[in-house]
Amino acid sequence: MNILNNLKNNSLINSKLEEFINNHFQEIYDFFYNQTQIDLYKHKQEIKQYLRQAKKQIISLDCSNKINGDFIALIIETCEKLHLFMEFKLFYEYLSKSTYTLGNRLESSHYYCNDIKKFEDYYDKYPVILDLLKRAYIEEEDSKEKLTATFINFYSTIIYDFGERNKQNVLKLKNAIFDKVKDSTYLDKEFINII
Repeated sequence: MNILNNLKNNSLINSKLEEFINNHFQEIYDFFYNQTQIDLYKHKQEIKQYLRQAKKQIISLDCSNKINGDFIALIIETCEKLHLFMEFKLFYEYLSKSTYTLGNRLESSHYYCNDIKKFEDYYDKYPVILDLLKRAYIEEEDSKEKLTATFINFYSTIIYDFGERNKQNVLKLKNAIFDKVKDSTYLDKEFINII
């Protein structure tokens, strides 16, 4: 928790933010990535407030410095986990215009965190999302754990957005998606079956 306060305090000036990120990246990473989603969720409002207050400084970071790019990618992943889709879109667009390599897994998240206006959008996008996760496993050697977490976030977003209002179509989509991943080698099937 102190790392979030320190990050806030060092985000007022661009050069100070960059210096802080470069000197404390492991602590920042541990806070945003290594704690459980439940623990991270406890800080959702504070994180959201921080991102809104520091967005100008964050999108002013020079992404040719890999640690700066890694920091923004970490922020994007955190926005995905916490369903902060407006913030996701802002930081994703900035990072995608830089020279930083986003990777297939983060690109797959982009497909379900942006521009979903109606239920059919999920139907149209899920084959692309699954293909990008598979490519992340094959080409980038992403772990099954990370890819499965992204898949679960995608699936939970569908349920969150449409589970109550469109139950029949959500069940049809669930069956189509799970039928497509049942023989996958890039996802943790045991964990998916539990979900």
